[in-house]
Amino acid sequence: FCHSSHSSPLIHGRPCCRVLHCIMLRAVPRGQHWCLGLLCVGVWQPILLGDEVPNFELPGTAPWYCPPVGHQERQCMQKFRFGQAPMYFEGTLAPGAVKVLIALAQEPSVSAEWSESIQALLAKIEAIRLITCLGRFSMCYKAELHAQALIELCAYVESLRSSLRHLGEWEPICQKLFDMGDGAVVLRGISTPLHELVKKAFPAAAPAELGNGGTRFHFEQFFEKRSKVWLKEQDAGIELNEVTLTYPPIFSPRGVCAIAPLDETQIKGPDVEAALERLRRAKVQLSNFVVNFGAADGECGALDDWNADPANCLARAGASAILVEGDSKFFPKLREKFGARDDISLMLDFMPLNNITGLLSERLQAMPTASSSPDLLKVDVDHADCLFMQEALRVIHPKLIHVEYMPQAPPPLDYVQHYQTTLLEVDIHGRAVPLLLQDQLRKQDPMLWSAEQLQKKDLGTAGGPAASIQSGREITGCSLTAFLSRAPGYALVAAGDEEALLIRRDLQPFLGVGSPPPALESWLRGSLCHPARGSSPDYTAWGFDFRSLADPLRNPEEHRQALQMLLREHGASAFSLGISMADP
Repeated sequence: FCHSSHSSPLIHGRPCCRVLHCIMLRAVPRGQHWCLGLLCVGVWQPILLGDEVPNFELPGTAPWYCPPVGHQERQCMQKFRFGQAPMYFEGTLAPGAVKVLIALAQEPSVSAEWSESIQALLAKIEAIRLITCLGRFSMCYKAELHAQALIELCAYVESLRSSLRHLGEWEPICQKLFDMGDGAVVLRGISTPLHELVKKAFPAAAPAELGNGGTRFHFEQFFEKRSKVWLKEQDAGIELNEVTLTYPPIFSPRGVCAIAPLDETQIKGPDVEAALERLRRAKVQLSNFVVNFGAADGECGALDDWNADPANCLARAGASAILVEGDSKFFPKLREKFGARDDISLMLDFMPLNNITGLLSERLQAMPTASSSPDLLKVDVDHADCLFMQEALRVIHPKLIHVEYMPQAPPPLDYVQHYQTTLLEVDIHGRAVPLLLQDQLRKQDPMLWSAEQLQKKDLGTAGGPAASIQSGREITGCSLTAFLSRAPGYALVAAGDEEALLIRRDLQPFLGVGSPPPALESWLRGSLCHPARGSSPDYTAWGFDFRSLADPLRNPEEHRQALQMLLREHGASAFSLGISMADP
C-alpha cells in the first residue's frame, strides 16, 4: 500500500510501499467445500523512479497467464474456436465494468474514500476474468498448473472480501461455480458490487436496478446519466479528477505495474492541449494550423469517446486545417461542419501512400493559412499508420504528432503493418479476424456482421467469400517503437493506452518536464498498467496473453519471436517485426 506518510520507512533514502506477498499453503477438498490456506507477508519495498522497471517475485503461479503461453499450449490454442455464441463476459461485462470504474475515479463528486473500493473491485474483475479464461481454455493447460492457478485465483478473490464487504452480499464465487455449477455467479460477482458502488458513490448516475436476475448491469443507463452530469460540470468549469486507478500489479509480469506515479510537473498522458499550453507559456510561436489524417465525423469527442480527436478539437476552435478522411459515411458530416470555411481543406478520399507528399504539397501551396510547421499532425487511419506519418514528415515539420499505436507490442518491438492497397476501401470492421472468431462469421447475424462485411472478410479457406484477398489478418497499425524510429528529430512526450504524443526535439525543453521518458516506462504507465488493460476483448480473440511480452526476465528477441509466431499461426504475413533501440 503506497502512501506519502512520513511514517513510511526509507530504503537507500527513498520512500517505500508496503507490499503484501501472499503464498498458497494448501488447498484440499473437504466434503462439499475447499479449505484454503493463505500466508501473506508484508514487505517494505522502495518505490521505483525514472526508468527503473519493477522485478518482484510474485506469489505462486502469478500473474496467471491466460490463454496459456508455451509452444505446445499454442498448438492447442490454434484448434480452439469461440463458436457462434456472443462472448458476453469478455465482450461486454468486463470491459463495461472497468469503464464504469474509470468514470467513478474521474468523477469530481465521488469522494476519495471510495478509491480503495474502486481499486479492489478492479482487482476482483480481473481475477474473475482469469478464472473464466482458465475454464474456457482448460484443455490447453497442463493439469497441475491449471488446478494450482485456479486455487490461487480463488483464494485471491476471497482475500478481497473485506475491501468489498459493504458492496452487497458476498458470494463465494469459486464454490458456487465449481461445486454447484452456478455459472451466473461470475456475472453476479461483478454486477452486484458494481451496482452497489455506483448507488453509494455516484447516485446521480446509478441505474434503477440490475437486470436478468441480478446478472446484468445497465451500462447504457449509467453512461447516459453520467454524460448529463459531466456536461453540467463542464459548463460550471469543473475539471475531471486525474485517474490514479491502475492495473493491479499482482497481475502484471514480475509486478512491473508497481511503478511510482508521475510528479506534478509531468504531462500525464498524450494530452495535446496541455502540451500546446506549455508551448504558449514559453512564448513558442504557434501556426494555428493542423493536419489530420483520419478526421472521421469531424467531432472533437469527449473523454473516451470513439471519436475523441485533438485535431478536430483545434479545428472546431478556429484553427486552419487539412482534414483527410476516406470513409464515405463521414463525408456529409464533414462537409456540414467545415465545408463553408475557407481556412479548412477537406480531402475526402482514401489517400495512397505513394502520393501523400504530392497531395500535401499541393494543399499547402493552395492554402494561404497553411504552414509547413503545423501545431499538430494527427494520424489515425487504421492502416500502417507509422508509414503515413513517415511520408507526411517529408513535407511538414509539425510541433506535435499525435498517433494511435498498436499497444500489444511493447518497446523495443518494432511492429509495422504493411501498406496494402486492398485495404484502402475496407474499414477496420470489414477485415479478416483472428482464427478463434472464425465460427462467428458463419452465423450471418446482422447484429454481428453486415452482409458487406461478410463478403469482405477473408476466412483463409479455398473458395471462401474473399479467398483471393490474403490481407487484413495482421494486427492493425504500428507499435510505439515503430513510430519513434520513423520520426527522427522527435521525442516522446507520453503514451496512453493506445495513443501517444511526440514533440519536435528543439521544442521539447519548453515543456519543462526534463528529459523525455524512456519508451518502455511510458508504455508501462500508459498501456500495460492502464486499468482497462486486462478487459480488452480484442486480446482474448487472439488466444494469446499479450502481458507475457512484458516479462522482464525474457529478452526482446524472445518476445519478438513469440509475437511473430503468433501472427504467423493466424495466417498473417503483411507485417514486419524487428527490434529497435531508438532513443525516445
